[in-house]
Amino acid sequence: LSDIDSQIRELESLRAKEHANGASSRDLIAPVKSLPVELLVEIFSLSILDASLSGTPDSKMDIYTLSQVCHHWKQVSHGTPAFW
Repeated sequence: LSDIDSQIRELESLRAKEHANGASSRDLIAPVKSLPVELLVEIFSLSILDASLSGTPDSKMDIYTLSQVCHHWKQVSHGTPAFW
């Protein structure tokens, strides 16, 4: 029984380490989450402007497309009256 308890503690410790590693990895691949909303709005504005100026179908970028990326981007785009 003590062997099983020891294995459980070891597995719980391993799970906690893996969970922490996963959180660190997510933070590394998503630094855009730490941008201030004002800067994100400016980036959106420039992306939309650039796409509209190029006129090529492949570069079409609109606020609707940006708002579909993630929940945070949707909130930012919908909360910015200038986009609508």
